[in-house]
Amino acid sequence: MKKSSSTDFALQGFETEREEIDDLVKEYKEKIDEFITTNGLSLDKLLSCPLGVSYFYRFLSSEYNKENLLCYYELISLSDYLRYANEKIAWIVDTKDLEEKEDNTTPSTPHFSVCSLEETQECVRRVKQFKDAYFEESSPYEVNVSGEVKKVVTEALTFNPNKYKETPKYSHLKDVIPDITCKTEEKNSPPSAEKCDLSVEYQLENVRLYVKQVDEGLDILKQALSLNLLDPFNRYCNSDLMYESLALFFSSKGDDSYHRKRILEANDGEGVVLNQGVGALGNITELSSVHPLTKITELLAMLREALNKTTDFYLIDTEKSSSNMKDDSTNMLLDLNYDEFGDNSTCTVWTKFKHEAHSLAFVNLDLLKTDEEKIAFFINAYNMLLIHAVIVAGSLPQVEITNVMFYRRTRYNIGGHLFSLQDIFGGILQANIMRCLIYGRAFKKDDPRLKYIPSATFPEAYFGLINLSKYSPRLQIYSPLTLASQLKQNTEDYFTRYVQTLSNPSNTNEITEVALPVTLKEQKSELKNFCLSEHGLDNTSTELRRLSEVSAEGKKNVLNYLIEHYSNDLKGKKLSSNTKFTYKPNSTEVPNYFVVFTLEFEKDIKEKFKIDAPASSEVLLPQKAKEKECGIEKLVLKVKSRYQQYTQEKTEKKEKKTCGRKRSPVLWKGRLFQKKEVSVTDYILQKPSQKRCVIF
Repeated sequence: MKKSSSTDFALQGFETEREEIDDLVKEYKEKIDEFITTNGLSLDKLLSCPLGVSYFYRFLSSEYNKENLLCYYELISLSDYLRYANEKIAWIVDTKDLEEKEDNTTPSTPHFSVCSLEETQECVRRVKQFKDAYFEESSPYEVNVSGEVKKVVTEALTFNPNKYKETPKYSHLKDVIPDITCKTEEKNSPPSAEKCDLSVEYQLENVRLYVKQVDEGLDILKQALSLNLLDPFNRYCNSDLMYESLALFFSSKGDDSYHRKRILEANDGEGVVLNQGVGALGNITELSSVHPLTKITELLAMLREALNKTTDFYLIDTEKSSSNMKDDSTNMLLDLNYDEFGDNSTCTVWTKFKHEAHSLAFVNLDLLKTDEEKIAFFINAYNMLLIHAVIVAGSLPQVEITNVMFYRRTRYNIGGHLFSLQDIFGGILQANIMRCLIYGRAFKKDDPRLKYIPSATFPEAYFGLINLSKYSPRLQIYSPLTLASQLKQNTEDYFTRYVQTLSNPSNTNEITEVALPVTLKEQKSELKNFCLSEHGLDNTSTELRRLSEVSAEGKKNVLNYLIEHYSNDLKGKKLSSNTKFTYKPNSTEVPNYFVVFTLEFEKDIKEKFKIDAPASSEVLLPQKAKEKECGIEKLVLKVKSRYQQYTQEKTEKKEKKTCGRKRSPVLWKGRLFQKKEVSVTDYILQKPSQKRCVIF
């Protein structure tokens, strides 16, 4: 991967970056091995490097235990905030430091900073949020630490508002309800100024003690999490991802911070704004009055029409297909002929789409009133941006660092706001709940885009988002009127096509094995975020509210919840603790445009190229393979046939008759004589072997 002159990002070169990074690893392999053997890489160093953390997080996703790392960084963030807040809480302004009034008098009681009073509430709120996420029975995220550590940390995170109640200094405040706003809010019967100040001081002292208690608990948790992460860290040190990350680190030619800057600055600047510039805008005033859903629906339909225009726009990627070819053509990879979608494109619909996409910058997002409108609009916008970006780039990202940059720096200008793929995915559709390891939440405090977050989120929305991988959901153009039914339909279609189950032959209600795409397990945390919402449901329809009302157990085991509700094989059945999960590896080597095709156009593609859609005939479970008579079953039958033939030949040889009858075995001096052409007597006398009948 060659170093560019800046840390900027461009939608190009994705199709060759895998080969480039492999060459880079070969070049620096000796240096990397020496670095590892001399203890140059440690867990602490890795967790302090944005580039290393990105790759380690990806590795933990493949091992399905990344929630410990999420908790670790949440812990670090909370500890840093508490140290900062503790200084503000301790800020008490003594009247002796104030200038005297004109009458040369000063108040007799101290004044407390309003900031310190607000900070106490924020401290308690943040700690409670952390505790609810990881250390309650209903917590959606699972932390792999011992029960003893969990107990100690849970006690440390529990706030006791009456900690100082019995101390002599505050004993006379038993009848005064502590209210940190009593100095600023008027009440019918306010306490005296002295009591009010003491009440505030009481609460500040209480929170100071609480912060100290929490800090001690977080130190214990940090040690436990660090110890827990050592084992996967050791496995990571032998992985391809580690070599890739260190090859990038060493390739910066004297600037060790280059790739780290690329990660840290991924959210800065404009990035690549695909609808930037002057297109066929028309009257801007008229554009701002058009409903955003009308415009996004029109544009997405236009983009889909361009991709379904003619089969001549597609070809077989022979180079990549050759590495996937088996005994038939079902493994050939279909790709778009990107020359037809370049600057001199012959596709008039594509050219029109690029011009019309500029008008998206002038729509009025404030016209999105209901949750249905917001969710439908942003799912459509996400899908359109992804397809547009892949067509421009000519491929999906093949390297982890490029993948991070792609989803954060590829943007649309929508209504005067820049939205990246990650902004829509994490900020809008996950209600800004997901805290990225490096960047925090997608939208910071006072971000104007916060007002477009829907009040309800639910996991079915995840299956409305395409990713153009081998196991991508199908593209739909969503309408607020039919949003819930469309999402349920797409979710059920996903589980019907990609998820397979195997029942116990002796008990059909018991599911013994489930085969599903590995991406579902890797993104378990993201799926959980779609079940969580910090907003109310006042602006949500009854149908959407039903989708968002996932039980606490469903939120904790969201993958099981989805399988049980949307897999046709599991209607009325439940997964058990004995159910085995098999994960099918995903592929982004060539974009899966089949998920964008209409049924009619897909039929034309199959007839012309004699291929099938990716994963359409893939069956991993033995009984399913037998039912569908797929290649796996053919191979099994072939092996069985050869084994039966071998067994039959062996049996016939054993049953070969001598003098028209079978011979009984004879054991002499450890040698077994059975149906032999030489008798025991001949063997003793060392007579030459003769084909004759021997009767004992």
